[in-house]
Amino acid sequence: MRQLLDENYVCLPFSDPRAKRTAGRHLLLRHDIDIDPGAAIPMAIAENSVGARSTYFVLLSNRHTNPLTQEFRKAVQAIAELGHWIGLHFDATQYGLSVDDVDFPIYVRREVELLEWSSEITVDSVSFHRPAKELLSSSGSLTAPLVHTYEHEFIREIEYCSDSSGRWAYGPPEEREAHKVGKPFHFLTHPMWWGTGNEEPIERIKAWMASRVREDFAYELPDHPNPFGEY
Repeated sequence: MRQLLDENYVCLPFSDPRAKRTAGRHLLLRHDIDIDPGAAIPMAIAENSVGARSTYFVLLSNRHTNPLTQEFRKAVQAIAELGHWIGLHFDATQYGLSVDDVDFPIYVRREVELLEWSSEITVDSVSFHRPAKELLSSSGSLTAPLVHTYEHEFIREIEYCSDSSGRWAYGPPEEREAHKVGKPFHFLTHPMWWGTGNEEPIERIKAWMASRVREDFAYELPDHPNPFGEY
């Protein structure tokens, strides 16, 4: 990241008209938050410290977070206050939606409004959670008036790098052809995969879930011995 910034790459939000240009040194930095916005704060701080700005896409429809809680709101607000953009991470399977469903934009808008209301922020754009093949290169009309990150230009015309299971599936970004010739990049990472230790990505997820269980028990039954151990 620092290397690209030193080479005069500029971070843009997906909503910027320049974001779809296929020439020029611009970065579309994207982080999909599948589980816990709070766990993404260290990454947001690290990026801020080197002058990078990313779009953090927040998933509402999961089993681990509640957008109405103070914990959720403060985490999303903290990321935004660090200068990052906030997007909606939308799971179409929760509603059984396909690209041909005329109600697709309605469901997206409902979640956008919930995220904006709960966290008092403005949603910049949309990404799809575990997108079906039909959603890849799909029309922007699915999320209009907001753009989505799987529109054709973002994944076919611009170099797209994803950290599949916590690793760069097709090699590290600095080895990609686009970097060698100074073309745009679209980076996707999942903050839960990354950290300062040497744990494997799956071990990070397991540790987070174990910690969450302990914390939830202590919150709900603070006067009872915690059967899940200390934390």
